[in-house]
Amino acid sequence: MSRQSYQTETSYRFVDGDTEQEQVWEVEAIYTPGRPACLSGPPENCYPAEGPEVDLVEVYDARTGEPIPQEVVDKHSEAIYDKICDQEDARRESSLDYDD
Repeated sequence: MSRQSYQTETSYRFVDGDTEQEQVWEVEAIYTPGRPACLSGPPENCYPAEGPEVDLVEVYDARTGEPIPQEVVDKHSEAIYDKICDQEDARRESSLDYDD
């Protein structure tokens, strides 16, 4: 079973440890949601769980529009990944229609 990827955007805010100034980055990424494991049924139809995937497309300074160097982005990649996954989980959860 394939998972569908889609493009998403978010703002990433943090305080720069060197300058003590707030930085705001705009992040464009390709997000592929995770999927739960399928552990019942014939073995050929079973598969392990897969976590979500985030591929950063572009990261740039929201104030200047300048791209952020990859070595700087790498220092924040885990926090950006977490923010995008949380954002997309919340978006998916809010789109579910629960019966009262």
